[in-house]
Amino acid sequence: MRKIIISFFLLIFVSGFSQVRADESALTLQKAYQLALKRSEKIARRKEIIKEAQARFTQALSQIFPRLSYSYSYEWQNGQNTSNFTLREIPEGKFTFTQPIFTGFKSFALISAGRAEKRQRTYEEEYARELLFTDVYDAFYFLLGYEEDLASLQKTKTVLEERIAELKKREELGRSRTSEVVNAEVQLNRSEAEIERIINECEIAKQLLEFLTGETVAAMTDETDPGLADLSFLENYLAAGEKRPDVLASKAAYESLQNQVTAAKGEFLPKVNLDGNYYTKRVGNARNIDWDATVSVDVPLLFEGLETFGKIKEVRAKSSQADLTFKETRRLADLDIKNAYTRLLYSIKRKELLKKALEAAERNYALQQEDYRFNLVSNLQVLQALQDLQEIERDFITVRNEARKFFWNLKVKTGEFPHDSF
Repeated sequence: MRKIIISFFLLIFVSGFSQVRADESALTLQKAYQLALKRSEKIARRKEIIKEAQARFTQALSQIFPRLSYSYSYEWQNGQNTSNFTLREIPEGKFTFTQPIFTGFKSFALISAGRAEKRQRTYEEEYARELLFTDVYDAFYFLLGYEEDLASLQKTKTVLEERIAELKKREELGRSRTSEVVNAEVQLNRSEAEIERIINECEIAKQLLEFLTGETVAAMTDETDPGLADLSFLENYLAAGEKRPDVLASKAAYESLQNQVTAAKGEFLPKVNLDGNYYTKRVGNARNIDWDATVSVDVPLLFEGLETFGKIKEVRAKSSQADLTFKETRRLADLDIKNAYTRLLYSIKRKELLKKALEAAERNYALQQEDYRFNLVSNLQVLQALQDLQEIERDFITVRNEARKFFWNLKVKTGEFPHDSF
């Protein structure tokens, strides 16, 4: 008999956790994230910033290629001799070719800077995706936790209603006191009040998730259940910190500014250009000249050098700031990983302990119910067992969803976010 009662209550209190899994069309974390990606204005802006960086890279790249243009002019000149006034017409058509030969390595440095900036913006876009995923899983488990908590409270309410009905029958038979019925009704009223509070919180959480996804949330399901076996050594996670997109973005920003320093230094060096013209139409004494070529050398002098020196100091200061930002980001990455690992580790331990406590509380309540039927315990003891069961179950729901959140948080903090599968 005891085994039957225990199995019955295990089914009642545990089955609610898996009911949301039955609906295959229910919202999953993966679906929620994909919907949020399509809706997010932040991600769209990041994509445009990458295009902007690509455009600057293209502009820098164009400086090392030759330039070819065609021009046609028609000139009028007045001529005057001793006898009369004349007007001369001088048409000219030509192809002009310009090739930078040496620019003080400025062009190549700017190309490298543009390439590094593009990497920076790409990593920043990847990091923005991870931050969006953080917002999504927070909202997802926020709502899922409230829904599971609400289901737990509603089951408790049903049990209390059934108990009150049983106590009233026992009161009519003179086997229970009126105070026992009132005690159960007090606990029922408290549960109903808590249900209303959770309904309110559940609605707010739903609004947040719907804001992120742009879809109405009808049902939810999640299979994430991290355990201690899923954890590796902390050192393995710390080693992955260098691959985090925010760390790589700050490193690329530093590299971009270093190349800009090199480009600024190139202003001190002379510039050599080759210019050539091929004429399609000329008149006068130059009509038999088909082409010409010019090599020009420009050397910056004192006052231009002072301006360049100021630019170098400015860019070098920015580069030093970027270097410090990179080092700080790298150190913070280690701290984030340690915190995320610790939170996940102890939430898993708490979850496993609370799972055992929940099973014990379910057995205790079933046994208290059976003993009450034989007048071995009081109704107050039964209600206390039920209250203990409810509190432990709600704590278990909270910790289980915290472990889920911390599991994905560790994935994000270590740069192991599954972009391909998500």
